[in-house]
Amino acid sequence: KRPSLLASLRGALSDVRLRLFAAAAFLSSIAVSTLLVFQVPTMTWAGVSTATAAALASLRGLMQLAGRVPLLSAINRFTASRLIIISRFLLGISALFLLGSGNIVLALIYIVLAGVTIGALSALDGVVAREVVQPQVFGTVMGGIGLIATLGGSLGPIFAGWLRDRFDSPVAPMLIVLIAACSAAIIFAMQQSVSR
Repeated sequence: KRPSLLASLRGALSDVRLRLFAAAAFLSSIAVSTLLVFQVPTMTWAGVSTATAAALASLRGLMQLAGRVPLLSAINRFTASRLIIISRFLLGISALFLLGSGNIVLALIYIVLAGVTIGALSALDGVVAREVVQPQVFGTVMGGIGLIATLGGSLGPIFAGWLRDRFDSPVAPMLIVLIAACSAAIIFAMQQSVSR
């Protein structure tokens, strides 16, 4: 007899790997949404004109293709499990380069790091999720994780905006990006160690 959907969901949610995956997705969403909301204001704070900051932000969006196009060969070479951790660390580090984006070299490093990692994130999450979530409840569980991630993506910029106003500096929002992204990487590493 096949278990009911509710029983399968309960079983899925009792899996510590899935709970760690959801926590990492929440933190990743905080990092990505905060970075994207504050990238142009941070560039202008660093001394870049508004028009140039908008152009650099567009280039960062274009670089997301570089995170998608070669992803299959990168997964075959390094595994999705490693790349999901590396991408989170690089996302966090990109926030530090954004703070120095008044220097064109640092701005270009930000564009490459943030663009490539953001482009790869959702695809990597989907590949790794396949190893964690049971196939019969995959859609339902991933929908729930998407809801959790959306909550993180909403709360991150709100809290970061409050800190930005309180300290009159974009350093605090970028620290939130760094801490949230690196915490997500650590949680993904923990999740994979549980898998073994």
